[in-house]
Amino acid sequence: MIPREMIPYVDLVALDPSGEAYHARVMAHAWARLWAWLAISHDDLLDASIVERGIVPHEPVRLDADLTRRLGDALASDLSTGEIDEAIRAMLDHYASLDLVECDPCDGTGIRSDQIGVMLGLPDVDLDETTSIAVGRDRGTCDVCSGFGRHEHPETRFTFERETVEMFSMFLRTCGGMVIL
Repeated sequence: MIPREMIPYVDLVALDPSGEAYHARVMAHAWARLWAWLAISHDDLLDASIVERGIVPHEPVRLDADLTRRLGDALASDLSTGEIDEAIRAMLDHYASLDLVECDPCDGTGIRSDQIGVMLGLPDVDLDETTSIAVGRDRGTCDVCSGFGRHEHPETRFTFERETVEMFSMFLRTCGGMVIL
C-alpha cells in the first residue's frame, strides 16, 4: 500500500451523486494551499479538527451538505471579490523572491551519481549544446535539477490556480456533502 503522503492527489467524493458534481480530484500540492485558504479565510465555517484531518487525510473526512454549500459560497465570494486573485499574485511574488536551493540528489554537482542516478544512466548522458555551455561540461545530468546543481525552492510546489478554486467552489455547492479521501 502506498503511504497517503506519496499519493499526488486528493479525491473528493460527493455524498449526493445525483447532482452535477459526483467526484473531483485535486493535486495534493494544490489541495494543501486550497485547504489552508479555507482554514484561514473561513475559520468561522471549519472547526480545528476538520481542518487538521483535511490537510492530509489519513482516513476519510466527511462534510455535510450544509457545510459544503457554505464553503462553496464562501469561495465563490472570494473569487468574485478578487481575494483569490490577490492571494495568488502574492503567493507567486513570494515564490519569485525565494532563492534556488542546492539539489540534494546530486549534492549540487549537477550530476546525479547515487544508486538511482547510476541506474538511470545519468552520469553518462551527453548534454545538448546549450546546457553544456551553461554548466561547463559535456556529460552528466541530474533528473531533479536538470544538471544545474540547484533548483526552485520546494515551497513553490504548493500552489493553486484560479481554475482549481472555481472547480472546487462549484463542486462544493453542488455535491450534497462530500468525503475527502
